[in-house]
Amino acid sequence: MEEILTATAKKCRYCGEPLKPGRKDKTFCNDSCKSEFNNNKPKLPEFVTDINSILLKNWKILKDCLGDKDKYKMRVRDLNGRGFNFKFTTAERINDSDGLCYYFVYDMGYLLLDEETRVLIVQDDMMVRLTGPAYTI
Repeated sequence: MEEILTATAKKCRYCGEPLKPGRKDKTFCNDSCKSEFNNNKPKLPEFVTDINSILLKNWKILKDCLGDKDKYKMRVRDLNGRGFNFKFTTAERINDSDGLCYYFVYDMGYLLLDEETRVLIVQDDMMVRLTGPAYTI
């Protein structure tokens, strides 16, 4: 029995051939096409992956320091000692009530205290009710 193709028949994302019956979410006609498609994706520049690695490391450090607490104070030098890089954040947020600037790495943030010798670490949903605008860096 010959299969009848309609205009709505799905095609392979790599070679464009019509897909044979299978799973509803099937997008490739075989493993070879799937591999070739994934191998030919544009690669991110090395500096992008390096920056993402630094941001992820910073996020993990803040998350580990905060643990299950709402907020946590620690010395800047101890955060540095864990490998935290203060030059890399994803956003900063100004608190309207006191004008203090919180720096964020995704949802984990910190506030420099005591003439920048200590930090207060917070998580986004525990941000001390920041109402100022968020500024992306």
